[in-house]
Amino acid sequence: MMKKFASFCLGLLLAMASMQTRAGMPEPDALIKDTVRDVLQIVKEDKDIKAGNQQKIIDLVDAKVLPHFNLPA
Repeated sequence: MMKKFASFCLGLLLAMASMQTRAGMPEPDALIKDTVRDVLQIVKEDKDIKAGNQQKIIDLVDAKVLPHFNLPA
């Protein structure tokens, strides 16, 4: 489960790198490194996520990864 989650996050973060840098935002590589570090730290410390709690995983992605995407509604 953790490998799938990590692969999913990595895929999303790599997609961010291909996006144009927005004004006031860090460079894509720094943004990816910081986001991955934050997400991995939370995953290491959260027992529910380690146990495979899908809702907590979704909440984590919603909070830490998706805000970096500017997708049309």
